[in-house]
Amino acid sequence: MNKKIIIGILLTIIVIISIHNVNALGITPSKKIIEYDTEEHTISVRIINNEAKDMTLQISAGGPLADYVTIDEPIINIKSTEGEKEFTYKIKLPPDLTPGPKSIIVSVTEINTASDENTMSGLLAVSHQLQINVPYTGLYAEGYLSMSSTTQNDATVAALNVMNLGTENINIIKGTLNVKDLNGKIVYSKTIPEYKDTFPGTSIKIEELFNIGLSGKYIAEYDVDYDGKEITVSKEFYTGEYNITLINASVKNFKLGTIAKLDVDLSNNWNVPIEDIYGEIIITDLNGTIVGRANTSGATISPSTGVFTVYWDTANIKTGSYIINLKLHAGNKIITQEYPAIINNNEILIGLQKENQKINMYIVAVVLISLACIMLLILFRRRNKKIYK
Repeated sequence: MNKKIIIGILLTIIVIISIHNVNALGITPSKKIIEYDTEEHTISVRIINNEAKDMTLQISAGGPLADYVTIDEPIINIKSTEGEKEFTYKIKLPPDLTPGPKSIIVSVTEINTASDENTMSGLLAVSHQLQINVPYTGLYAEGYLSMSSTTQNDATVAALNVMNLGTENINIIKGTLNVKDLNGKIVYSKTIPEYKDTFPGTSIKIEELFNIGLSGKYIAEYDVDYDGKEITVSKEFYTGEYNITLINASVKNFKLGTIAKLDVDLSNNWNVPIEDIYGEIIITDLNGTIVGRANTSGATISPSTGVFTVYWDTANIKTGSYIINLKLHAGNKIITQEYPAIINNNEILIGLQKENQKINMYIVAVVLISLACIMLLILFRRRNKKIYK
């Protein structure tokens, strides 16, 4: 089997054991970053004995650059009375490394000293990572973009780090931030200020606070120019919170004793579909006794508006007045709504429908009264004209 594959498997096992025993054995720093050169470096690391036990520990290096690591003491002993213990290792890198970040994993593993060689339980392990940044020859930069929300009316901060990973100084960094919706339409744009003299191994941070106004999913994209070279750094993000509003509920083509199809009209303020929405309805009589219930499978609600459907078997339901309780689960939100309903043999009149009917009747009544007043006014004027004649 390939040596690198074996080392990879062993490192994976060590990481798993380390996670399991994270509170028993510690190491600091867990990660150290150095800039590449060919000088010899001595790195100090401390082992934390959280379990306060006597241990024999083996220290080893893994990864493609492991041959350039010298560990001063590959085997060390730590006593139960020692809260921590330091060890060091040296690294001297070759002059021909390819550009980009490189990693070395230094593992600390407890050695089984029990008389029974088959006893392996309880062994501890932790690891330390050394990252070496090998610069790119000439002019070279990379960017890292992070997005974070604020409490200022759902404002968002787009923070871009531009890192000079080359061997030459960058004279001017400039560019533009564009925020796009998922259709590629620009909803926000801002020219970033110019930054001068970014030296090799250093970075600049560009922050922009903006508010789109509409909740949903977007893409932030920085187009950066550094001394004539260009990079584009983009990231998807969410802004605001999605909100689902129950607008109306209705049952069409109903016949008592069959399965009723209850359609609930929803409003979705998100600019992308909200997936895996499910719910349940509980039907009670006016005394609060449950007479029926139904569950729904997952559904997806489109942006703007959508319809959520619940099927309810009315086989044992009698005509009369009821309360329909709807509970909708959407992510970490639960939306509830009560609908008073009158069930007849051939229709179900639901609360919002009744309200609409009342509003329509009110409008009709107002119109009729207005027409009557107009006719009375016309008759009154005609009568006055006859009197004055």
